[in-house]
Amino acid sequence: MKIVISPSFIITLLSLFLTSEVKFVLMMLFSAFVHEVGHIVTLKLFRVRIKSLELGLFGGTINLERKLISYKKEIAVSLSGSFVNLIFALIFFFILRQGFDTDIFFLFLSNLFYALFNLLPITNLDGGNALLSLLSMKKELYDAEKQASIISKITLFLLALGGVNLVLISGFNVSLFIIVLLLYAESSENHIISGYKFCRKTS
Repeated sequence: MKIVISPSFIITLLSLFLTSEVKFVLMMLFSAFVHEVGHIVTLKLFRVRIKSLELGLFGGTINLERKLISYKKEIAVSLSGSFVNLIFALIFFFILRQGFDTDIFFLFLSNLFYALFNLLPITNLDGGNALLSLLSMKKELYDAEKQASIISKITLFLLALGGVNLVLISGFNVSLFIIVLLLYAESSENHIISGYKFCRKTS
């Protein structure tokens, strides 16, 4: 499997290292790593060969050698990364019950956040991919994509409202706005974020 590192990934990584403690950046990378491992292991179980893994702004883009995969398998693959994150979050939660530790607490939060964020029904996030596959099982692909796009835009709008609220509360924190803009830009370019370039079929 070929690993491709995009410029956006390097810029994001450098920004994190410059603005955060190294150990917290490494913990976030760990959460991202186990998320992608969840996708890769599931693809391997389905005997789907992976051509490359591209590390980008919000995670990994997995390109497949064999493009046809059923909708049910796409849903399983899309959700598998967040499933692994939730398992690790649960493990760290039980460790915390034995005694509070700041590093373990951050690992718990980063895995929980990474899982829930990727489950959002936004185009090109894992949740958006799973939703599109689910809709495609019941509707024509064009109609499914149209409905998935509407749900994605509504979700982005709600996140933008959350960004307004965050600014009003904090007075300066525009991070959620930036995330929404980047997600919208990536979605408009039809670039897969933490997802898969599938060539769909009706099975």
